[in-house]
Amino acid sequence: MAVSRRLTLGLIPAVMSLALMMPASAAAAGGFSYTILKNHCTNYPAVVFKVSVTAAGSTNANKLTINSKGQTGSPGHWTTYQTWPRVTSKFVNDGTSHSLAVKRTYLGDAFARNRIVFKLRAWHGRTLLWSAKVISKTC
Repeated sequence: MAVSRRLTLGLIPAVMSLALMMPASAAAAGGFSYTILKNHCTNYPAVVFKVSVTAAGSTNANKLTINSKGQTGSPGHWTTYQTWPRVTSKFVNDGTSHSLAVKRTYLGDAFARNRIVFKLRAWHGRTLLWSAKVISKTC
């Protein structure tokens, strides 16, 4: 029993060392990321939300899309009242990073809670490579 415990305790530092030696891109979400650039409420109360999605040059992505919708309601009971046209960026897979940013303002209902939902996607042709749902603060 004591021998197996020593072996286990000896393996933990070795595994941790190997994990720390992995390249940072291996720990990232496959070369895809997003950044929230704006996320605030106005006096109306309107929601202002801006997000940028990036595909690293190491991926084989050649298209980024962002779908967006404005919702009013409460947790578990959201209703979509506004849907904006999909924003698309097509590009040549040339080894450089590509980004797409979208800013939306949703007025919604002045007497209810409002939010914006973005669906970010990266594609290679018609094949979906990555997807993330990003939700603004509730105003």
